[in-house]
Amino acid sequence: MNFKLKILGIIALLSVTYFMAKNTVKKSFSNKLTQYETLAEEGQLAFGIPREKRVKVVKMVPSDPLYKNSAYYSAEDNKIFINEEMLNKVPYGCKRSIMFHECVHIKYGDTRATPQCEHRADTEGFYATECYICAHEIAVNRRGRDARNRGYLMTKDIDKISEDLKKQNKICSYHQTNKLNLA
Repeated sequence: MNFKLKILGIIALLSVTYFMAKNTVKKSFSNKLTQYETLAEEGQLAFGIPREKRVKVVKMVPSDPLYKNSAYYSAEDNKIFINEEMLNKVPYGCKRSIMFHECVHIKYGDTRATPQCEHRADTEGFYATECYICAHEIAVNRRGRDARNRGYLMTKDIDKISEDLKKQNKICSYHQTNKLNLA
């Protein structure tokens, strides 16, 4: 009988160990941040948004009425919505600039996308990247698009931000290690 109890104890211990290991692995994967969550976290930190007020990043679905946008902040939902399919097609600097732009809306609690809000979000967001290559990549991405009437910066204005950041030798860690030839 003593032998049977020992066997049952070992089986119980193995079951508990297996359960703990299985659930620990699942938990570590569920806590993994996506690239966009990491960029949003970096942007919110750069703008001094307290941890308890930081917002989550949510993937848009095609039925979303704003699906044609790469990303937008919804004060009502208190989330940044992203079109991952669209963002996956642009360079890293564009992604980072877009997420920082959205973080400006969080900083100011923008409830509507007015031209003034969009102009401010572009200007402050692109400068906050502290990277001339990120600013350059968003400028290249916007070439040929005229969104002045909605308040977004024109390519020439973004190029000026990029030039200003370059004069200050501002470059993010990603582009420091993955420097591009911008000649």
